[in-house]
Amino acid sequence: MARYTRKFGPLDWRHPAAHAVYWSASGVENAYKRVNAQNEKDYDFVNADRVVVQSIQELYRSGDLFFDMLGFRLLGNQEQTLYLAMPNVYFLQTYGEIIEEAAPRAGIYEAPTRYFTLFSAGYENFLNDAIRFLYRRGQTEEANKWYTKLRTWERQNLNDDTVIQKRSVPLEEFVANQFYDERYKTPYVASSEVYGSLQGAYVALLSSDTELFRSQFDYAQRFHRVFIDKQYNEVFAAGNTGRMLPFPRDFQLLAGAQFAVFIQMLDMDSAALVYGNSPDALRRPAYDILSARFDAVLPEESAGDTLSFDDMFPEPPNMEGFRAAWQQKLMAREKELDVDAK
Repeated sequence: MARYTRKFGPLDWRHPAAHAVYWSASGVENAYKRVNAQNEKDYDFVNADRVVVQSIQELYRSGDLFFDMLGFRLLGNQEQTLYLAMPNVYFLQTYGEIIEEAAPRAGIYEAPTRYFTLFSAGYENFLNDAIRFLYRRGQTEEANKWYTKLRTWERQNLNDDTVIQKRSVPLEEFVANQFYDERYKTPYVASSEVYGSLQGAYVALLSSDTELFRSQFDYAQRFHRVFIDKQYNEVFAAGNTGRMLPFPRDFQLLAGAQFAVFIQMLDMDSAALVYGNSPDALRRPAYDILSARFDAVLPEESAGDTLSFDDMFPEPPNMEGFRAAWQQKLMAREKELDVDAK
């Protein structure tokens, strides 16, 4: 497990895809030890390697997990505990590395002389999504880097003669063009759009760019609303349930929880800056988490240049009412997950 974590990246063993990586990769490794010149035609590694690749893809899409252990311990009630599965960009690099490692083992299936291979198709689709996600987060330079990779990759499929034209447009147009085929209806596309925009919005607060924050935040809210509406309108036989969703139906719960995840990763001064630039609707979900983290290390009252916790993180109004409403939202989310799973 430690070796695979060093090789593949931050595998969170609470995620099922981490276990899929473990067993498929170890299967390939152990079987490969038995291959020799006499029996090599009897071994086929391509399907096991595909499981590794697909699992890395899933870890990219949802491998950044947040589970509110503090809330779980304090409340002792699983129905009121927050859980989020968000994209993890670390695995963007890993995916390409695994493709390069696995392709030679696949033999004729992934031969570089073929005009189309499944590994290449998967990687190209993966890069399309990653470029869009990075662009949505506001990481334009990083998005351009991977856009260049997509256009210059030597293993590109050549079966579609329109691909070169599609990838010759500027980055902004390339991202926009991906929605002409209504890919926004796909859950993982919706997840990357919403989470990417929210993350970009919260990073903007670090530089006190409230205009960019509002633009990114509003986009996430609009996309979330359109996606949720589509799920209900197009699943006629499902009654009130819709399809399984990659995030809560309640945007306030989603945005507040994502903000709490983001701010608790910051050092105290950065957290105070972001908190100070945030509206009360985001401060409230973060306040108790910040209190548990920083209250004990700050003086009860300000003294000279030393600020107290209340100075750095003033309590938002109506916290008691918010806590009760938040628990109701978490309980509704738990029921929502239960219905989706069924």
